[in-house]
Amino acid sequence: MKKTNAIISALGIVAIATVLSLAFYFTNAKNNDDRFSVTGSGTVYAKADIANLTIGIKTEVKKTAAEATSENSENMNAVI
Repeated sequence: MKKTNAIISALGIVAIATVLSLAFYFTNAKNNDDRFSVTGSGTVYAKADIANLTIGIKTEVKKTAAEATSENSENMNAVI
């Protein structure tokens, strides 16, 4: 009799655990609806090892492109 009660109790516990697991699974499956979420952040501190500098010179109203290029070169050399 004790053995039968133990088996019935064990089967009852397994049945309850199965029902609760399935209920939890289906509840979460309906709420997620193909969603994927990732959250994170990060910070990096480092000394700069590269600097980019862009300088431009514009020359207008020259007779030829060669004259404009020549004047641009002279002006750029004066700036640098």
